[in-house]
Amino acid sequence: MEYASGGELFERICKAGRFSEDEGNSVTMKVSTEMIEQMHKEAEETWVPELVRVMKETSEPFVNVIYDCDPLEQVVWDNVVLVGDAAHPTTPHGLRSTNMSILDAAVLGQCINKCTSLENLGLALKEYETIRLPVTSRQVLHSRRLGRIKQGLDRDDPEPFNPLEASMVDCQVLQQKSMPFFMGAPTSDDQCGFCERVELYEV
Repeated sequence: MEYASGGELFERICKAGRFSEDEGNSVTMKVSTEMIEQMHKEAEETWVPELVRVMKETSEPFVNVIYDCDPLEQVVWDNVVLVGDAAHPTTPHGLRSTNMSILDAAVLGQCINKCTSLENLGLALKEYETIRLPVTSRQVLHSRRLGRIKQGLDRDDPEPFNPLEASMVDCQVLQQKSMPFFMGAPTSDDQCGFCERVELYEV
């Protein structure tokens, strides 16, 4: 499994000649003999012997490219609203994608439920965007950082994670509970001030 941030991996693979552009358009790709040999070599340098053995015993390995995208600046356009992966495609490293989508739906439902006039539907959608966008943006970027750390792609980052030098405090970033809003994210019911200002979207 390899990680792509905003097309980063796709460009790297194509330039390195590991995949043709046509092959690169597929999320799951078969690998060549040379790629398997390189995969085994990298595994021997990185992983414990038990995991290396499992990889070598896998008869038909494949590369599954993971895509995400930078957080959007908005998820609402007039009466069109994005939810779920359409609003915040994220990597699986943070284990939050399903939770994020469920909360999107819950918050959107709460906001629309308070809307007493179709003319003010835009206010309901704007409240949804105001509540969810800051949360999902932080979660997407945190998940991206976890992916880069776990796959050794952060070596060129301003503050790379070095597992050999990391303290116990440094390692906390890898824990699930370090995900922003892990203990709970804001909902429409938490935005009382906003609700009072628009007076439940009544004319």
